[in-house]
Amino acid sequence: MKPFDCGNVTLHPADASESLMTVSLSPRLEVKFLFDCDKCGACCRNIDRANFTHNLDRGDGVCRHFDEATNLCTIYERRPIFCNVDAYYEKFLSRQMSRAEFHELNHAVCRQLKFDRASQSWQRDVASNGRD
Repeated sequence: MKPFDCGNVTLHPADASESLMTVSLSPRLEVKFLFDCDKCGACCRNIDRANFTHNLDRGDGVCRHFDEATNLCTIYERRPIFCNVDAYYEKFLSRQMSRAEFHELNHAVCRQLKFDRASQSWQRDVASNGRD
């Protein structure tokens, strides 16, 4: 796909296989679209599912830096690299897959975590309604 030039801003595909666009504001400045996190907290509530995050588990599967009142990370600016989708991609995976592929993998995991949580909630509701 050819770049679309409109004066000082040029839009072009970041990669032929990606649906992402990269915006070049000048020859030296390029802006990449970052992972679109909806801040649901599902990954932070399931920190016990990955063996490399055990030191962040407060004991119930929830990250010790997760604020349940706001659904936000209390150390966001200093969070571990595996909690930063784009930084992790740049450092470890940029030569193995496209950014769009890695974003989609992360979105798929997010959807699964949300589904699992909804399913567990439903099971608890069914169980408690059977006892009433």
